[in-house]
Amino acid sequence: MPSYRAPIEDVTFLLQDVVGFDRHGNLPGSVSYTHLTLPTIA
Repeated sequence: MPSYRAPIEDVTFLLQDVVGFDRHGNLPGSVSYTHLTLPTIA
């Protein structure tokens, strides 16, 4: 039976290159995000 493998590389690409994750860390009311945060949540 095949096992599920989460698309971590795809999510990382979307958050970094499409959404611009690093640019949104300084928005009012948000926690300070760094490049180290992304691998933790992806």
